[in-house]
Amino acid sequence: MFRLIYRQRRRILFSGILIATGMMSMAIGMSEASILWQEFETWIVVTALGLTSLVVLLLTLLTIAALIVLLPRWRLIWEQVGLLLVLHAGLLAAFPWLGDLGVLSAFLPFFIIVAVGSVLYGPALDRFRLWVDHCERRSFRSARTPEELWDNLIPNGDRIGTHWDPLLYRMEPIADEDDAFEVEYQLGHSVYEHQTITFLEKDYPRHFRYHHQGEVDPKNRSLVEGTYDVRIDPDEAGGTRVTITHCNNALLPRIGIMRWFDDELGSRVDYIRAKEAGRRDWSMAGLVRREIIALS
Repeated sequence: MFRLIYRQRRRILFSGILIATGMMSMAIGMSEASILWQEFETWIVVTALGLTSLVVLLLTLLTIAALIVLLPRWRLIWEQVGLLLVLHAGLLAAFPWLGDLGVLSAFLPFFIIVAVGSVLYGPALDRFRLWVDHCERRSFRSARTPEELWDNLIPNGDRIGTHWDPLLYRMEPIADEDDAFEVEYQLGHSVYEHQTITFLEKDYPRHFRYHHQGEVDPKNRSLVEGTYDVRIDPDEAGGTRVTITHCNNALLPRIGIMRWFDDELGSRVDYIRAKEAGRRDWSMAGLVRREIIALS
């Protein structure tokens, strides 16, 4: 559970700060703030507002963390709610007349949340030539030997059942191309993601690296192009240390934003560790995979 909260730290902090800021702005705007400055010393007002803001922020962070644990599928709404509150408060402060439009003023939050959702996780930016390079590195320790980990971590068409990712469905070599394979990953409902992977380095049982490329749609660009690098080294403290580096090229902004908030590679590492140790898996990577397998 605490690893899930840690992996969602970016979302919790970002959303918590925005939501707390928005709530404090609305609270001050609805009160007669000028009276406070007239009735009390400046340092008293500033201290009171600062302490109140800190309490609101802490309570907001704890609430978001708890709700992400209880309702992980709804995690994407919190950054959108935070942006909604801040933008709404900012627009009313900059353009006070927006609050005097009657029914239209009541629909202002709706217009803002639609705009935020379309830009953040919707297709609004897809048509523009905006790309995001997303590269992450995570590591974990294992009690298993490098040879055992090699079979578990490297994609292999002859041992698909032992691969760490249960979504790997098919892997076949490409004729006349060395170390190149056609790969399929399950997406549920008999839908598959097709990739071509080409091994760039392979040093059994310590290191492998491959380039992966998704199907290219003439109306779009590949969303899964990049390199995947795994190093398996003896750990000075005992056991084995695995270091995974995953770099994606030219991601759509909405995909890059989601992966950054989710700490996607870290979540995958947590999933691998939980499976290896036989512990309960709290990771988002595990949740997604269980849902897809149930639909396959």
